[in-house]
Amino acid sequence: MPALRLCGRKTMIAGDELRIYSLLIGFGRFIQSGLAIGLTFLTIKQQVYDVELRPMLEGCDFSPDFEMFAQNQRLFVVGYVTIALAMPLVSLSTLLPMHILSGRGTPTDTAPRRLMPMLCHISISLESCLRVAALTFGIFAISLAYEFCGCTLTEEEFATDWNDACSLQKTNRVILIISIVFHGIDATLSLFTLIYLICCRVVNFGVNSDSCWNTFFNVCMACSSALTCCFFGGTKAIGGDFTDISILLANFFNDDDILDITPSDVAAGLIMVRRENKVEVIRRRSDLNFSRRQLRLSAMSSPDSNRSLPTDRASISSVPSFRTLQTTDRRSIMSTSNRSVTGDSTPSVVTPGDKHHISSLTSAGNNNRRMSMGIREVLMEDSNPDRHAVAEGAWFYKYAAASYGWVAVMLLKPVSGTLKMIYYVFRYTTFCRNSESKKYVNDIWLQLRRLAIRTVLDHLYEQDVVYATFEHSVTKTPYFIAMDHAWKTVVLSIRGTMSLESLLADISLTPESLEQVGKECGFDGSDHYTHRGMLACAKWIYADLKEHGFLDELVGPSGSHKEYSLRIVGHSLGAGVASILSLMLRSEYPNLRCLAFGAPGCVFDAQLAEESSTWTTSYVVDCDFVSRLSKESVEALRNDVLEMIARIKVPKHRVFELRRLKKAKHNEETLSKSNDDILFGAHEVETSNFRKQLEEFYAFQQSLKEMDAANYIPLYIPGKILHLHGVGKETGNENLSPREEFAATNGGMISSDSNDGRYTARWAKRKDFERIVLSSHLLWDHHPGFGLDSFREVATRFGLEEPFFVERLEIDEETGFEEVTDFDEEDDDDDDDDF
Repeated sequence: MPALRLCGRKTMIAGDELRIYSLLIGFGRFIQSGLAIGLTFLTIKQQVYDVELRPMLEGCDFSPDFEMFAQNQRLFVVGYVTIALAMPLVSLSTLLPMHILSGRGTPTDTAPRRLMPMLCHISISLESCLRVAALTFGIFAISLAYEFCGCTLTEEEFATDWNDACSLQKTNRVILIISIVFHGIDATLSLFTLIYLICCRVVNFGVNSDSCWNTFFNVCMACSSALTCCFFGGTKAIGGDFTDISILLANFFNDDDILDITPSDVAAGLIMVRRENKVEVIRRRSDLNFSRRQLRLSAMSSPDSNRSLPTDRASISSVPSFRTLQTTDRRSIMSTSNRSVTGDSTPSVVTPGDKHHISSLTSAGNNNRRMSMGIREVLMEDSNPDRHAVAEGAWFYKYAAASYGWVAVMLLKPVSGTLKMIYYVFRYTTFCRNSESKKYVNDIWLQLRRLAIRTVLDHLYEQDVVYATFEHSVTKTPYFIAMDHAWKTVVLSIRGTMSLESLLADISLTPESLEQVGKECGFDGSDHYTHRGMLACAKWIYADLKEHGFLDELVGPSGSHKEYSLRIVGHSLGAGVASILSLMLRSEYPNLRCLAFGAPGCVFDAQLAEESSTWTTSYVVDCDFVSRLSKESVEALRNDVLEMIARIKVPKHRVFELRRLKKAKHNEETLSKSNDDILFGAHEVETSNFRKQLEEFYAFQQSLKEMDAANYIPLYIPGKILHLHGVGKETGNENLSPREEFAATNGGMISSDSNDGRYTARWAKRKDFERIVLSSHLLWDHHPGFGLDSFREVATRFGLEEPFFVERLEIDEETGFEEVTDFDEEDDDDDDDDF
């Protein structure tokens, strides 16, 4: 940045982007110069005046005078060679300083590159003329060569093997053709460049226009539907209402021509944002691993076999948060964190049996374990609430995945599931086609959707699937109801994004008031807002449930399974819809639970998102992109990229050097130092013209928000958030493993973390998902199959086995945590017939 202005036209490239261009063009010029030199020597050596050729040319019509023909041919060849030699010299005389200047300055400091426009003008004008001239002379030279060979050979020789017969011209002709091809490409590029710079006016691609965005989305929807043969829908979405996303994107990209940046600037900013994200992720991993090991050490050292935690609020409130242990050296933390809750700041050494280590996190007298989420974020294997939360996620994730039908089979059981579906088709489809038509609505040929649910949920019997509808449109999303006897619960599973229609529901993200819905469903919805597209789908499911009355028949006051609980689950879009539907049904079923897997980060307003924690748990895997996706997070990413551009203190090409990206190890200290070599500190940025542009841009964006305040109400991920944070190797000493360093700093005591797996399970806060984390696996973490495997892995580490059942727990309204209650598990005496 700023963008180069050539011939009065603003281009899409900056002066610091021409380094690679100059290298590539310079390499091509060396090849051209070599060809020209070779052609020169061959032309001098060629015996164009050979007496033996004179008799061959006596019958030629084009030139009875051989001397004149040879002179004209040589003239054109020599002229071409002269221009071909001059052009690389002229080109290199501009490319060399262009390469040097392009590597100077920074994206915001353009003073060292002030001569770049002049060099570009010289290169474009002078080289373009030479390219056209070289191409013209070359064409004439090659035409004379062909004319000469056509005259000296018979028709039969010319038609069959004229290359060998006209050997005197063969080498010259090959080199000439190659050279002319090179210059032809050059001339074509020059022609298009001149037309673009001189004849074309500034093209407005419409990124600031909501009508252009609306047209763009309709075209994309129509093309996607056609290319997939409507396999993923689209017919109901074409011509749909894209107003919400169109206005949002128009405002998002609207800079009122304030910012002067290029695409490469944005790419460099994204690279640095990702590198900074890596530092934060590694730091968080380090803190979580430290917290987990300290808690395990606490449990191992406690003489109380139950290893319970304090239940009195005074003890809990006095425990320091592990979130504060982020920037201190790990060894100093280890030596100073074990302090008594009485306020004594004297460091103590952790020894087996010490009741006051880890800030006295243990106390006797209560077998139930409680801890404030603000104090302890790491889940522990011997905590009943934690085990229950993990068990729920590991078991009911399968129900959320099953709602995707045959896609779930391909994701979870690509081989065995497909074979099982084929078996079901031949054995059961014909028999059940008519009898199940009311139970499975809008199924496809051979009832493959129904069989897919049965294949994924292979622990269920046919009678356990009560109802399934596969209707889908912009305001309708498929769902099914099933009975889970192992957990004694009725499960309502809602499908996520799988069709183009559901994608349109995703991007209908204008906040909509819940006041009217609250009046209809028995809750106070005043001053509460939710995602418009998800609310429309939730309303349709709510109306469909009321029409058929399945929930009342099952878990209503006089239902057939009134002792069963109700769980509403979903993944992605389905998770957001499930959260809203659970709010709508909660007045009728106060004990319902909502399990939102990979829930979007834009479901409820801040207050409602916090209130929903009593009945909703969101499950997020590591860097899941969707769970962090909201208007605010996207704007924050844009602003972070712009800030990174302003903070870069080295030439842009250094940011793009792959060796620097690979050189930095996944180590906080090394990666931080590498970033510090490239970036100014957040408060060390020098005043520049770009900094002034940023301030003006932020003010302009704020004015747009104020004019459309109703569309900019922040929405958040709902409920309590159980987050699986990736585990990585972090240590201050590269020669020590985490276990060895922990042992070295704690008197030789090593925590039993050999089976910690890939993730640390933790209770996260909503603010942890306010920014998008750029990662190579941010989309893969949202994959339902990958998410299911991840939570099952954690459940196994917690010592749970399928069906991962933990004692039924009740919500303690005072603390917000679940208490263990007596529960007598009954045996399931269902018949063994599958269908």
